[in-house]
Order: sequence, then C-alpha cells, then structure tokens
Amino acid sequence: MKINFVHAQRDLNKITTQWCRTCKTDKPTSAFYRCHRTKCMDCKREEKRLKLRNTIKDLCHTCNKWKPETSFGITLRGDDRLKTCTSCTKEKTERMPASIKEIQLKAMPVIPKENRWHLHKGTVTLFIVGPGEFAMHKCSEPAYRGRIGTDDERAVAKIAIKMLNDNIQNNLDAGPEVIQEALIKAKAQYQTT
Repeated sequence: MKINFVHAQRDLNKITTQWCRTCKTDKPTSAFYRCHRTKCMDCKREEKRLKLRNTIKDLCHTCNKWKPETSFGITLRGDDRLKTCTSCTKEKTERMPASIKEIQLKAMPVIPKENRWHLHKGTVTLFIVGPGEFAMHKCSEPAYRGRIGTDDERAVAKIAIKMLNDNIQNNLDAGPEVIQEALIKAKAQYQTT
C-alpha cells in the first residue's frame, strides 16, 4: 500500500484527541508534546519525578561507590542525574582553583611593568610626559643647536621618571606640579650622588 503524505498530513491536522498509553485516557492533542505522541505531558512529568525520587542507589563514576540518588546532582536540563556524587564534585571543585592557578602561572608570559611616564624630546627642550591630559612639563633648558638637554638634565629627568612610575604610575589627574615636585626631588638626589 502506497502512502500519500499530503493526505496523511491533512488527516493528521484533523485529529483533535490522542490516546495516552500510560494513563489510558483520551486527551486533546494539546496535552501531548509533539515529539512524544504516546505519553501525555502529565505522564511525562510524573515519569521524570519518579525517576528523580530517592528509591534506588546509583554508582558514582569517580569514587566507584554505590550511593543513594539524593547524593547526586541534577543536570542543567533537569531531566537526569549527574554521574558523579556531590561529595566528589565538591572535592574536585576545591582542587580546581589551585591547579588552574598553576596552569595560568606556567602559561603566563612575564610582562615587564609598563612605564606610563616617559621622556619626550621636543624641538628645543626635553619634556616629562605622563598618562594624564595635562601631565607634561619641561625638564631642560632650551637648546637651539646640537643635542637637546645636557647629560645632567637627562640624568635628573630619568630619576624623576623612575619616581613617577614607581609612585603615581596611573594617576590621570597628575599635572605639571607633580612633575615639578618629582624634578626637585630628583635634582636633590642627583646632587647627593
């Protein structure tokens, strides 16, 4: 016998009731899931509830011990139990952060500390520049010929930049006053050495 799928679909749409094989009652098609036409929604829910009830023991796949079903968690979908008991899962999660840290420490490359403050060579003077909008201040006398900034001015500027990077590396509000203070301290430190 040959089946005509167009007529079969048309006839299927005319069906308004369905027989549940579990509770053995005739119910409307809206009481059934589309993928389970043999069991109504109530029977499927009852089946799930009985499945999750504490009636039998189950084997933990981690510790290989038989434990009651209440000691197993439920999957995210909520339709089945996990294969590992809660105590083994808890032990595994407690061990996890230490191993993750070890892996991260081994995998992380050593990145040098970022220097946000730096020496900038202008057209006639040297400047110390920082991360803030107004963090710029000249640190040498104007030089219209030859090299900009003397060796002493460059050494003082480097000491001041090191101080700024160590103390206020990411301060975006630091302005010329902060740089001037660092230059004064650096000059005093440079003169003592």
